[in-house]
Amino acid sequence: MSIHQAHKADLLLLVVTLLAAISWMFSKEAVLAMPPLLFMSLRFLLAASLLAMAAHRQLRRLSGQQLLRCVRVGTVFGIAMSCWVMGLAMGEHVGEGAFLTSLGVVLVPVIGRLIFAEPVPGSTWLALPVAAAGLALLSLDQGLHLEAGQLFFVAAATIFALYFNLNTRAANTLSTQGMNGECIEHPRVPALALTTVVLAVVGVLTLAKCCGQRHTHTGPVGGTQCHGRHCPAFSGTNLCAKPVTAQPWCCHYGAGTHVDRTDGSRLVR
Repeated sequence: MSIHQAHKADLLLLVVTLLAAISWMFSKEAVLAMPPLLFMSLRFLLAASLLAMAAHRQLRRLSGQQLLRCVRVGTVFGIAMSCWVMGLAMGEHVGEGAFLTSLGVVLVPVIGRLIFAEPVPGSTWLALPVAAAGLALLSLDQGLHLEAGQLFFVAAATIFALYFNLNTRAANTLSTQGMNGECIEHPRVPALALTTVVLAVVGVLTLAKCCGQRHTHTGPVGGTQCHGRHCPAFSGTNLCAKPVTAQPWCCHYGAGTHVDRTDGSRLVR
């Protein structure tokens, strides 16, 4: 890679990092107004549709093996994003969630070593705790609070690290050794095609999970939608017990709201 290309790559990574930071704020607001998994599915399916228009030639040239590699990467990414958005919906401290999720980048060489036996320079092992400490100083203003949402962020960080490894291997030509000792070369997947398929897989997975959990939790029970249980699959709030016709999603949004239950009790968010 030439110096010009290296600078261009660094600039693109900087732009992506800034956009990712902005997306945290918009995503946090979005999951307060609609089911988190539905938000994720619409977000990724829309992005995949837009990219497909630019990558249709690459998509048509994909082999079955390349498509399978894309689906595998997308499946792992979909699980990671589901954990992330559940943590975002359930967590109260976005800064801490950002810190925990950012640890996924720090864990990339660790996962690469443990799962793919990739060599890791000694300097990397020395840099990992320094990077983690730096992220903590940037993100943790008031310490780290233990809550259910943080567990989702930790799971997301670990799975993100696995995703980064798989995505890198799919985007580059990979050579493996076969059963008979022969060298097998797996051609790289074009970047646009890889991104399009991965986004589509994430959108389909999150939509399927959203629909499945909606079917499980929104069935009418005695003329009501639910029993006031916490359902993070649909929102970061408590489910209400409003009639089916009055509240199709069985979720009441907004801070400081309350709902009168059919048994006379009041559910306060």
